[in-house]
Amino acid sequence: MTDVKKEVTALAKQLIEFKSTKENPTELKKCLNFCADYLKRYGKVKKFEFKGKPSLVATYGKTSPDIFLVGHLDVVEAPDKQFEPKVKGKKLFGRGAIDMKGGDAIMMVLFKELAKLKPSLGIMLTTDEEIGGFNGVGELVKKYESKFAIAVEPSLTKDLDIVVKHKGTLWLKLKAKGKAAHGSMPWLGINAIDKLIIAYEQIRDKFHELVPNTWAPTINLGQISGGEAPNKVPDYAEAIVDIRWNEKFDKERFLNEIKNVDVVIEVVEYSPMLSNDDDNQYIKLLQTCVEKQMRKKCELIKEYGATDMRFYSEKGIPAVSFGPYGEHYHALGEYLDLNSIKNTYNSLKEFVLSC
Repeated sequence: MTDVKKEVTALAKQLIEFKSTKENPTELKKCLNFCADYLKRYGKVKKFEFKGKPSLVATYGKTSPDIFLVGHLDVVEAPDKQFEPKVKGKKLFGRGAIDMKGGDAIMMVLFKELAKLKPSLGIMLTTDEEIGGFNGVGELVKKYESKFAIAVEPSLTKDLDIVVKHKGTLWLKLKAKGKAAHGSMPWLGINAIDKLIIAYEQIRDKFHELVPNTWAPTINLGQISGGEAPNKVPDYAEAIVDIRWNEKFDKERFLNEIKNVDVVIEVVEYSPMLSNDDDNQYIKLLQTCVEKQMRKKCELIKEYGATDMRFYSEKGIPAVSFGPYGEHYHALGEYLDLNSIKNTYNSLKEFVLSC
């Protein structure tokens, strides 16, 4: 009998050692090839590359399996020491431990265990989720049909609740033009940064006052640049704002409402929500499997951040996020809760075999 916790932990530690950041394409490929070598012992592996971002799909033979387990191997940048995995007590520490190489390891070990049974299951691993996923899952969903997908992303709760919905994303670039002048005589110029700030405030006024844990649309000024010297009136400035929207948000109406602000507005990114019918048979089955393992109610919850599962929603394919628990992803002290491995693994195993 496989010691799932031990095997997943060992594999996750190997994955963490790869410095698979967006700035390190060599390590991204090495990490993906490591996973391909592991998976091809138990099924068929096909590799892809879109705009320099490698990915793979592993199946037991059927071109488009009914169920896909989806993961990403890329991680955000971190000091070198974060790529030296360490187990302390009941936690595995390291960059990517929970986001999401722990989940990747669970998927891979499960694929190995189910090889003899050959269920209608596929594994999808990509290397660009942290920068949008457009050249990973965004491309692979065009090539593979399926009935349901699960991103084995970190659970938001220790109860391993299932994420069935998340907000959509709208990024806008605001570009302001002014007139340069000496900083001692600002009346001779037009300050582009002032124009930019005024425009942003006008756009921000379209949103409700910020409330923690809100499902309402939100806006965040994420980047701003402009000016060349303190003693010069800047003649150009730009900013990027991050809008997260819900079901009631109308993009075209919103863009029409802000078209008269005194800056150029460019849509940088627009991504759909993750949305599902809560009565979907696959979601209900997964919920039942999790409740059996956890021996408590499994909630269907919302998430504020986006995932690659939005590409499935865009195609009308039901998809959710469900994975192990951990904390501090994208930060120092990131860890995978080792006690969550077995319940996640067994829930996914029962779900796949029950489909």
